[in-house]
Amino acid sequence: MESINWIELIIAMVATYGALLSTYTLVAARKEKQRRVAVTLTWGLLGTGPESSLMFFLTASNPGNRAVTLASCHLLLPNGKSLIMPRITGNFSFPHGLEEGKNCMAWFPVEDVIRTLISEGYRQEVSITAVYTDALGTNYMSKAFSGNLADWVRAAS
Repeated sequence: MESINWIELIIAMVATYGALLSTYTLVAARKEKQRRVAVTLTWGLLGTGPESSLMFFLTASNPGNRAVTLASCHLLLPNGKSLIMPRITGNFSFPHGLEEGKNCMAWFPVEDVIRTLISEGYRQEVSITAVYTDALGTNYMSKAFSGNLADWVRAAS
């Protein structure tokens, strides 16, 4: 009788292991098929010498296993409005096929962003986010870039 209890226990353990393994396999396969884009927002100088300009750099990279077609990018302001540049400046043009393991970068002049933020009523601390949108309408967002608007004005001068 006791051997039957051990057999039932072993069968239950094997069944549990099988269920966990198949769940893991399903989740891993689903994750591999998803489109993924990592977005970062930084700032720095573009150019050299006195002709350099302070820019926000919006970088999109594809760490996934599927190509993604990027359709647009913009900055998301704290009030939920989007700052879209009329002519995108960067190392690509839209629509842009972003292959696995590749990246692309667009840049916005910090002075233009400052003017927009001031016109929207911001004067102190502010956070903006970079957003890339793919051809299917999925938004990929960066972490918020935060700072004091007065410091940004000084840096841009």
